[in-house]
Amino acid sequence: MAIKGQKFRKYSYETKLKVVEKYLSGVGSEELMEEYDIRNNSQIETWTFKYRREGKLGLKPKLRGRPKKSDEQTEIEQLRMENEVLKKIQDLLEQEKP
Repeated sequence: MAIKGQKFRKYSYETKLKVVEKYLSGVGSEELMEEYDIRNNSQIETWTFKYRREGKLGLKPKLRGRPKKSDEQTEIEQLRMENEVLKKIQDLLEQEKP
């Protein structure tokens, strides 16, 4: 579990790929930890596991959060809202006629 205020290191895709490829070619994890300033051996093992399971794409960062709406969807929603407002205005104008 993370400690409050703890800072996490982020490694680029290229760095992860270099480390995993060197690790699989026989370079020791201790040497890689020192060379790339990685704090924990399990981090290299995790990257290697993902690389073996998913290939190079396993090392790329995953998108988080809700996917953004496309411009087309937001435009359609905007037009629907405008139509509703215009219908309400039209109803009010028809009610005011004698």
